Amino acid sequence: MQTLTDKTVRPAQFYLKTDRTFTGIRKFSWVLVPIVSFGSLYYPLLGLFVFAIMIAIMGIGFFQGRYWCGNLCPHGSLFDKVSMSASKFIKIPRIFKSPVTRWVFFAIYMFMFFVRLARVMPLWGNPEFMGKFGMLMGKQYLVMPTVLGFALSMLNPRSWCSFCPMGSLGHVFYKIGKVTKLNHSFDKKVTIASTDKCHKCATCARCVRFSFRLSRISMIITSSAASSASAAEPA
Repeated sequence: MQTLTDKTVRPAQFYLKTDRTFTGIRKFSWVLVPIVSFGSLYYPLLGLFVFAIMIAIMGIGFFQGRYWCGNLCPHGSLFDKVSMSASKFIKIPRIFKSPVTRWVFFAIYMFMFFVRLARVMPLWGNPEFMGKFGMLMGKQYLVMPTVLGFALSMLNPRSWCSFCPMGSLGHVFYKIGKVTKLNHSFDKKVTIASTDKCHKCATCARCVRFSFRLSRISMIITSSAASSASAAEPA
């Protein structure tokens, strides 16, 4: 049976506008985006929620990589629930997926974070510290993932996710977990449950959140089939 690849499926067929909000969190967490990003302009303490998100991403990322991105992220919910209907759903530009783009953007984002932190550190111990820090974090949350991310979602809902600095932060901590071997028991891989029932139609690849390439799905199918065959062989 012929395995589908990127070259045999046109972009219009590849990206399907299908429901990706499988849980209550993914359906409704997007409401936090306007509340925090715009609300922090008037109530700066709301911006501290952004710092809490960073801590959560580092903690979850250490054990399960970008699990936050696909299951808990408010912006992911915004893109999949709100942006999808208006999105052109074109293929995400290759430059967005480039490791160079991702890590350069990550470096810029973290540099901006530490610059903002340095600005408010002289106020440490002062009642104004939390408000100032929240205001700066709120503005960063508003400009990049909200305004820029929403604009890019008109091309494809998950365009921003290709180089999101918070996703990269989770990935960094996941690698730390791998090196220290502390996340081994939590690390989960995508596999095909019943390879004998798989028709290799690639429908799963066309509706998956991060627009996996069909070749990657094919690799998973092949790997799973090989594992099943190996397990079935008599000792």
